[in-house]
Amino acid sequence: MIYSSKNNNKLKYSTPLIEYIKNNNLYNDENLIFSTKYTAGTYSITNPTKNFTNCTLVNGYPHFHIPLEKILEEIDFFINGGDMYQNFIYIRYGDIHPHKSIPKLGQIRNLLIYDSLNNMIGNKANGIFAIGDISIKTLNNVCKNYDLGISGDDLFIKLVNNTLEPDILKLLKEYDNKAIFQIKTFLESLKLSYDNFILESTLYENHKLYEKIKYNPKYSGELKRNGELKYSLQELIFIASILKNKDDTLINIIGSNQSEHIRKVNNMLNDNDFGVDNRFLSYGMCLNADSNDYGEWSNNLTQFIEEQKFDINIMDYLKVLTFINTNDVAIDYNKLGKYSHQIRKFKDMIDSIKSLDGNKIDINKINNLLCMMGLVNYNLNRAIETGNQNMFYRYLCNISNEYEKNNEEYYSISGLYREFMVTALRRIGYNLNEEKKCKRLVLK
Repeated sequence: MIYSSKNNNKLKYSTPLIEYIKNNNLYNDENLIFSTKYTAGTYSITNPTKNFTNCTLVNGYPHFHIPLEKILEEIDFFINGGDMYQNFIYIRYGDIHPHKSIPKLGQIRNLLIYDSLNNMIGNKANGIFAIGDISIKTLNNVCKNYDLGISGDDLFIKLVNNTLEPDILKLLKEYDNKAIFQIKTFLESLKLSYDNFILESTLYENHKLYEKIKYNPKYSGELKRNGELKYSLQELIFIASILKNKDDTLINIIGSNQSEHIRKVNNMLNDNDFGVDNRFLSYGMCLNADSNDYGEWSNNLTQFIEEQKFDINIMDYLKVLTFINTNDVAIDYNKLGKYSHQIRKFKDMIDSIKSLDGNKIDINKINNLLCMMGLVNYNLNRAIETGNQNMFYRYLCNISNEYEKNNEEYYSISGLYREFMVTALRRIGYNLNEEKKCKRLVLK
């Protein structure tokens, strides 16, 4: 679930179809659907209104027709990677502490949600892998490892105030760099991409920002006894450091067990009129997934996959497990059998897509499948706004079901359907290793 500091999850986006219905029909971000219930097949919305133009009212609901050329332009925009967003959307994930640089199995969900969200957003996404090297547990470990003769609290105070001795600062950077190397090695072993690593300690080099927050009377209740920042104010430092452009958005991927922290930070941003678009994407915790021994948990998963006779590798299994579930639900790794039916349905869909003739694209008339595909960018944006890749996956399942039920009718566009689905699956993080781009779509 997404929790926004502005209490508004909407994102400004633009696509050919959306701009067309805004200009031609006065559409204004209402829930958009394609329906055959009362017509032969039209676009409509879920609330009755008389505010739309160039449409037919049915029981108070506007129904409007989109030219086939515009629908094809929308599909083409999607397949060929058009940018829906003008502003940048930053995604903060990871939040690993250097003294425990290898994440637990349950924490892999954080990385996979990022991978999916990053792909859905596309070119305007900026990933930030956060490394919390100012945590007291980490700093205590630094003090112990290097026999510094001071406490983690003392090290923290010197670090955030930029008064740390150069030789100790050098040791801390050495410690952090080792952790980054271990994290990179781990991510590469899982074939997960990564973007920018940010050490939280480096944010305090902007001492002006640090002092602005620390000495703000409104935040006096969020200081520790030693006068330093509590977790909530450390979060404000991070948010203010990233969101320098008021039009940009920051999405922080965070476990649902931090709901109180989420509420507090967003309230502080609202109460003090920060004027930034900060969001928390909260995900359900994983049960029976505390092992950070890759060999152990990968062996267990391999055994389960073999028992279920899934033709899938471990990481693809974990990716599918991520998007067949909503991010709100907890996943119990001792009860993976409950998801096997959905995994098999997914594999059936993949096998069907792979079997299609990728060159068969003969478009000569509008049909229901094309109209449903025309809502791809709308559904993609809604999934991003809600922080729920499962919403986009369910949309793809509806597209697949429509094709399979009427595959003879849609045979002439099977190549377009195939390329559409390959692209769509890639956008939620599942790559069929096919890089071919669809040709520009034109009517025959």
